[in-house]
Amino acid sequence: MKEILNLSYNDLPLHLKACLLYLSIFPENREIDIGRLVRRWIAEGFITGARGVSMEETARSYLSELISRNMVQPLHPNHDGIPTYCSVQPVMHDFIVCKSMEENFATLVGARHQDVSTSNSTIRRLSLQNSSKQDQPAARNESTDLSHSRSITIFGHASTMPRLDDLKVVRVLDLEGYDGQVCLDGLCKLLLLRYLSLRGTDVSELPAQIGDLRCLETLDVRSTKVKELPPSIVRLEKLTHLLAGSAKLPGGITKLKALQTLSCQAKMKSSVDVIQEINGLANLRELELSGDEKEVMFPGDGFRSLKQLYISCSSPLVTFEPSALPMVQELKLTFEKGLADGSSSVSGIENLSNLKHLFVKFSQHDAGAMATVNAARNAAQAILPNRPEITLTVAGRNY
Repeated sequence: MKEILNLSYNDLPLHLKACLLYLSIFPENREIDIGRLVRRWIAEGFITGARGVSMEETARSYLSELISRNMVQPLHPNHDGIPTYCSVQPVMHDFIVCKSMEENFATLVGARHQDVSTSNSTIRRLSLQNSSKQDQPAARNESTDLSHSRSITIFGHASTMPRLDDLKVVRVLDLEGYDGQVCLDGLCKLLLLRYLSLRGTDVSELPAQIGDLRCLETLDVRSTKVKELPPSIVRLEKLTHLLAGSAKLPGGITKLKALQTLSCQAKMKSSVDVIQEINGLANLRELELSGDEKEVMFPGDGFRSLKQLYISCSSPLVTFEPSALPMVQELKLTFEKGLADGSSSVSGIENLSNLKHLFVKFSQHDAGAMATVNAARNAAQAILPNRPEITLTVAGRNY
């Protein structure tokens, strides 16, 4: 079997070899979010842009090639049949872990790889996986030089995290799901950092000077205790993906001209309406809004590039004016309950001329929920010539 895998691996072009070995960083049997993987590949510099093709499209084509060669398994396809997660079979995972160690591509600490941390070679990428107390010196830089590390990844129950002060060339710092104590001292000195994920950690506040990270492309603080983002964040001119979750945005967010993905509260730190504030983000492709905002209105003169819109609120009123969101193809609305007066929560869906997929979901059954479901169905069916695919759910039942 190893010989067959070796032949398949040696047949790969160099850029695909790097992308495949990168999967050794993730624990065995892990379902890997493809969006996360793609953004990390880009931050590492594995993806070369081509004229007329975005880096993300190129990265996804690389993944498709690995899938077509049966080296990576696609998981959880969306409504268009495109996988949203991927994984590596155990036999293949063992193979790429061995290759990764042989080529000093990544250093794995914890799980079945405790012995790897004793290597004297340069650590280029460090992955801490459920490590024990004996691995703490490696993680804390006490016996290990991490000054050449390009990425640091910590999973789950790793015993500790490295000090950030000496990570001079790190590009990727991914602590998603780390359940230990996170210390961000020295974070703002990581001037080459491109990808920062604190998702699912106990972090409650970001450093005030996070705007010094001028190379940062992805910032993910979803499912943390962070309530609002520092004002300096608007200095991050290269920021492409801002995944703030329930955190509120500061004023001046329109300065982030490169922003393509935004997840945030429907309310801002100031009294300014978030839609009014971000309306002019010309490159925004994906928007996710959450919170308890009572009314959300999309004007007819903004969001010219937006393709995906997700709104998750308790019981808001959502309105799409004529000519609003001309490029939106996917609309997902998730509410807890309908309006108290029994009227529809949503109006103007018929104005979304390019809509292909409509999802409306209510957690509880009431008159307002049913009014919204019926109105959404009628409005979507009025979109010609291509009627969108419609999924309507109330209290777990499809309509």
